[in-house]
Amino acid sequence: MKCTKSGKAVATNTIALDDGWGDNKRSYFIPIVVWEKQAESLANYTNKGSKIAVNGKLTSRSYETQDGQKRTVIEVVANQYGGIEFLDAKNNGGGVSSNQTSNNANAQQNRNNAQSDPFGNSSIDISDDSLPF
Repeated sequence: MKCTKSGKAVATNTIALDDGWGDNKRSYFIPIVVWEKQAESLANYTNKGSKIAVNGKLTSRSYETQDGQKRTVIEVVANQYGGIEFLDAKNNGGGVSSNQTSNNANAQQNRNNAQSDPFGNSSIDISDDSLPF
């Protein structure tokens, strides 16, 4: 992980994608770019061989090498929110997503709502005859 001059965290990595099987199996290596909090999470929770899912857009950029040659790179830039999902994170046997904190907060809110619902654990007996319409 690196930081830009303006202080934004950025991580570049390569993901391997296997397609097919047996003699028809091919491997592709796709460069990815991840920004800010997700870049920090990528650096902290993965190592070589970690399984991740990337949701982003395919982009191309050009640059010039030190010897003056022009190069073009095609890479996937991860979406800012939910662009990376960690399928097996280090120090954690299960998957961790970059928005896990908000998911935990939503689950707690749902539990609180269920506890405050006066009809949460009982059925409501309404017949068609008692409806006003």
